Amino acid sequence: MCDTTFNDDIAVDIIDTSLLVRRSEEEWGVCAHRSDNSETSLWGPVVTDPAAFNWVGAPRPTNNSGEISAIYHALKWLSGSPRNMLPILNLLTDSVFCVRHFGDNSIKARFNKPIIQCGRHLFHDVRQHHHLFIS
Repeated sequence: MCDTTFNDDIAVDIIDTSLLVRRSEEEWGVCAHRSDNSETSLWGPVVTDPAAFNWVGAPRPTNNSGEISAIYHALKWLSGSPRNMLPILNLLTDSVFCVRHFGDNSIKARFNKPIIQCGRHLFHDVRQHHHLFIS
């Protein structure tokens, strides 16, 4: 269950699940809160096998690739929403790394380039149809 409530049409918490459970693989999590008080949760492993159908570019199962995977999957979920039904979308994360890569592009990718590229492309696509913010 998600713990936070927001006044936006959809607020999405990016959760670093490596802090929640200790496992041999990195995982990502997303919790979406809608203005009608409904919630959606998404989660999964960081996929590092380029041959896997759900690989989005993560080269290694690291904390950063987990955070980027969560952003990617949140954006993928949001991209399937009706274009004029959700005017305000907020991605909320404690990851300065993700905010700087996706929000203001203030740092250049040195690692995780493929997954960052996929995420930026999706971020741009979702932003074309919604008011999208990341903080």
